[in-house]
Amino acid sequence: MLTELALTHPCDTIIHLVAGAWTTPRGRVITHCPGCGEWLGSAFLMLGSVDYVKGNGPFSGFITFSSADGSTIGVSMQGETVASADGANASFNATLGLIGGTGRYTTAEGTGTFVGSRNATLGTTVAPTFDLHVERRDLSRR
Repeated sequence: MLTELALTHPCDTIIHLVAGAWTTPRGRVITHCPGCGEWLGSAFLMLGSVDYVKGNGPFSGFITFSSADGSTIGVSMQGETVASADGANASFNATLGLIGGTGRYTTAEGTGTFVGSRNATLGTTVAPTFDLHVERRDLSRR
């Protein structure tokens, strides 16, 4: 079960998501990035599935990103984890596909990547980075 997620903010500041709240590395709950002051909005929810053998293998899932104004983006994820021979480290790579949105993202479409690493044994904190390119969909093309 994922209980904590360490994230690299676009300004290169490490922040954490713990029980649905953003925190500093020391556990203080925050609403703005301590590096650049950007409003972090709501957290995100990730539902995933893994099929690992000795820490290696495919993973997939869905992520819902929520902004401060309540708008959401739904994303699908398909990727692969490669662990070191001793299982002490792993790297993650996945493709992201935007599958829908609400509010200001109602007409959004996009793709992206999810990359990350784990520098400890399986089940410990992962340091991921999400890079999602979002564009407005032209509804007149339908």
